[in-house]
Amino acid sequence: MTRNKPHFTIYIKFSKNSEESQGGVLCPHFTTRSEDMNKIEALLKEWNNGVLKGSQKKLATKLDVGESAVSGWISGRIKPGSDNIIAISKIFKKSEKEIKEIFGIQDKSKKDLPTMEMVRINNYVPFMGEIYADRFNCAILEETPSLYIPVLRGDDNDYAAKVRGDCMEPSLKEGTTIILRKCTITDVSEGEIVIARLEDECTLKRFYLESNTIWLIPDNDAYEPIFGSIHEIEIQAKVIDEFRPPARKRRPKFLEEKNKK
Repeated sequence: MTRNKPHFTIYIKFSKNSEESQGGVLCPHFTTRSEDMNKIEALLKEWNNGVLKGSQKKLATKLDVGESAVSGWISGRIKPGSDNIIAISKIFKKSEKEIKEIFGIQDKSKKDLPTMEMVRINNYVPFMGEIYADRFNCAILEETPSLYIPVLRGDDNDYAAKVRGDCMEPSLKEGTTIILRKCTITDVSEGEIVIARLEDECTLKRFYLESNTIWLIPDNDAYEPIFGSIHEIEIQAKVIDEFRPPARKRRPKFLEEKNKK
């Protein structure tokens, strides 16, 4: 009897978003999903006294994240963020470098990005995908980005995302790419638009504080406000800008006149 040799498929992940045509930097990354899954499952099994079953739920509880997030890490669909990498390394008693290698995470630094000849643009922020203004899964903000876009100002706490839904219209229209800055409740002023977390879900709303109650108000009156105590709602980021591609210049006047002749 002949036995088929095992094989592994290499996936090249590209982010196919309109930002690519608006000055975004597309950075492919390579993963061997079968190898990564085997490494993570072996680590979980060893940690859970030799039993794989129940280890995902146990790790999710330890990290205070949804079990779906852990499942996404194992499948390679999403990658754990830097905070979770630190926590995971402590739980498994391994270095952060070892954990990144096991989870198939490649470090990306700005110096590795392709150069872009764009006037006055020296900063890049990671594009984290699409977020639904009403409610979305917080796990998307933990993914490893494959697209970076240029901004005029920014720091290591900034990232970009595209708004879906009409919850924040007319202020933020469907398809708007926004620049966000990671922050806590102490960094936010009333009336600013924030990303707030409620358990495993996040929402994009205007922030107001009354006593110990946080109010998250949509700009679109068709949606209901959300409220909760400062212990129930976590402020994760605030909107600091919108991404605007360079405006198209008008056709030179002498060419217009030439065409009329």
